[in-house]
Amino acid sequence: MTLTEALATLHRAGRIERAWLAGMLATTDRDGSVRCVTAFDWSDDVPGDYEPDLTDPATVGCLLALLREASGDPRLSVVADAEGGDTWEVVKPDHEWGFLDAFPGNPCRGSTEGAAIAAALIALAEQA
Repeated sequence: MTLTEALATLHRAGRIERAWLAGMLATTDRDGSVRCVTAFDWSDDVPGDYEPDLTDPATVGCLLALLREASGDPRLSVVADAEGGDTWEVVKPDHEWGFLDAFPGNPCRGSTEGAAIAAALIALAEQA
Protein backbone atom coordinates (compact mmCIF):
# COMPACT_ATOMS: atom_id res chain seq x y z
CA MET A 1 0.00 0.00 0.00
CA THR A 2 1.33 3.44 -0.89
CA LEU A 3 1.09 6.39 1.45
CA THR A 4 -1.46 8.07 -0.85
CA GLU A 5 -3.58 4.90 -0.75
CA ALA A 6 -3.24 4.79 3.05
CA LEU A 7 -4.38 8.40 3.41
CA ALA A 8 -7.38 7.77 1.14
CA THR A 9 -8.27 4.62 3.11
CA LEU A 10 -8.09 6.45 6.45
CA HIS A 11 -10.22 9.27 5.02
CA ARG A 12 -12.88 6.91 3.67
CA ALA A 13 -12.92 5.07 7.03
CA GLY A 14 -13.57 8.37 8.84
CA ARG A 15 -10.28 8.24 10.74
CA ILE A 16 -9.08 11.55 9.26
CA GLU A 17 -11.16 14.49 8.05
CA ARG A 18 -9.00 15.19 5.00
CA ALA A 19 -6.51 12.98 3.20
CA TRP A 20 -4.28 15.95 2.33
CA LEU A 21 -3.74 19.16 4.30
CA ALA A 22 -3.03 22.62 2.93
CA GLY A 23 0.69 23.21 2.55
CA MET A 24 1.67 19.61 1.85
CA LEU A 25 3.88 19.02 -1.17
CA ALA A 26 2.97 16.23 -3.56
CA THR A 27 5.43 14.74 -6.02
CA THR A 28 5.08 12.34 -8.91
CA ASP A 29 7.54 10.20 -10.82
CA ARG A 30 5.40 10.58 -13.94
CA ASP A 31 7.00 13.87 -14.94
CA GLY A 32 8.90 14.91 -11.81
CA SER A 33 6.42 17.65 -11.03
CA VAL A 34 5.80 18.98 -7.55
CA ARG A 35 2.48 20.41 -6.46
CA CYS A 36 1.66 22.33 -3.31
CA VAL A 37 -1.74 21.36 -1.94
CA THR A 38 -3.98 24.32 -1.19
CA ALA A 39 -6.88 24.49 1.26
CA PHE A 40 -9.30 23.83 -1.59
CA ASP A 41 -7.41 20.94 -3.21
CA TRP A 42 -7.75 17.21 -3.03
CA SER A 43 -9.88 16.79 0.05
CA ASP A 44 -11.03 13.36 -1.09
CA ASP A 45 -9.54 12.34 -4.40
CA VAL A 46 -5.79 12.57 -4.92
CA PRO A 47 -4.32 11.44 -8.23
CA GLY A 48 -2.83 8.03 -7.48
CA ASP A 49 0.57 8.79 -8.94
CA TYR A 50 1.20 11.63 -6.48
CA GLU A 51 2.83 10.91 -3.11
CA PRO A 52 3.55 13.22 -0.18
CA ASP A 53 7.07 14.65 -0.31
CA LEU A 54 8.73 13.09 2.76
CA THR A 55 11.69 15.47 2.49
CA ASP A 56 9.57 18.60 2.91
CA PRO A 57 9.37 19.78 6.56
CA ALA A 58 5.85 21.20 6.22
CA THR A 59 4.58 17.96 4.68
CA VAL A 60 6.20 15.89 7.45
CA GLY A 61 4.50 18.09 10.05
CA CYS A 62 1.14 17.69 8.32
CA LEU A 63 1.62 13.91 8.18
CA LEU A 64 2.35 13.87 11.92
CA ALA A 65 -0.89 15.80 12.51
CA LEU A 66 -2.77 13.28 10.34
CA LEU A 67 -1.17 10.38 12.23
CA ARG A 68 -2.26 11.81 15.56
CA GLU A 69 -5.78 12.34 14.22
CA ALA A 70 -6.00 8.84 12.71
CA SER A 71 -4.68 7.14 15.85
CA GLY A 72 -6.69 9.27 18.26
CA ASP A 73 -3.51 9.82 20.29
CA PRO A 74 -2.23 13.41 20.29
CA ARG A 75 0.88 12.32 22.23
CA LEU A 76 2.50 10.40 19.38
CA SER A 77 6.00 11.59 18.56
CA VAL A 78 8.85 10.62 16.29
CA VAL A 79 12.28 10.11 17.82
CA ALA A 80 15.68 9.35 16.38
CA ASP A 81 17.65 6.34 17.55
CA ALA A 82 19.11 7.29 20.91
CA GLU A 83 22.31 5.39 20.12
CA GLY A 84 23.09 7.51 17.08
CA GLY A 85 21.76 5.14 14.45
CA ASP A 86 19.96 6.18 11.32
CA THR A 87 16.54 4.98 12.42
CA TRP A 88 13.50 7.03 13.40
CA GLU A 89 10.53 5.54 15.26
CA VAL A 90 6.98 6.57 16.13
CA VAL A 91 6.55 6.37 19.90
CA LYS A 92 4.22 7.49 22.64
CA PRO A 93 5.46 8.96 25.93
CA ASP A 94 5.42 6.85 29.06
CA HIS A 95 6.09 8.30 32.49
CA GLU A 96 7.88 5.20 33.75
CA TRP A 97 9.83 4.08 30.69
CA GLY A 98 10.30 7.31 28.76
CA PHE A 99 8.94 6.09 25.43
CA LEU A 100 7.07 3.00 24.28
CA ASP A 101 6.41 1.68 20.78
CA ALA A 102 3.28 3.41 19.56
CA PHE A 103 2.24 0.19 17.84
CA PRO A 104 3.43 -2.79 19.94
CA GLY A 105 4.31 -5.79 17.81
CA ASN A 106 4.54 -3.61 14.72
CA PRO A 107 7.12 -0.90 15.36
CA CYS A 108 6.87 1.91 12.85
CA ARG A 109 10.39 2.82 11.87
CA GLY A 110 12.04 4.52 8.95
CA SER A 111 15.31 5.97 7.75
CA THR A 112 13.86 9.47 8.13
CA GLU A 113 11.25 11.10 10.32
CA GLY A 114 8.85 11.23 7.39
CA ALA A 115 9.41 7.57 6.52
CA ALA A 116 8.60 6.51 10.10
CA ILE A 117 5.37 8.54 10.03
CA ALA A 118 4.48 7.05 6.64
CA ALA A 119 5.03 3.52 8.02
CA ALA A 120 2.67 4.29 10.91
CA LEU A 121 -0.04 5.72 8.63
CA ILE A 122 0.18 2.69 6.36
CA ALA A 123 -0.03 0.35 9.38
CA LEU A 124 -3.16 2.15 10.58
CA ALA A 125 -4.73 2.02 7.12
CA GLU A 126 -4.11 -1.71 6.87
CA GLN A 127 -6.15 -2.12 10.07
CA ALA A 128 -8.99 0.17 8.90
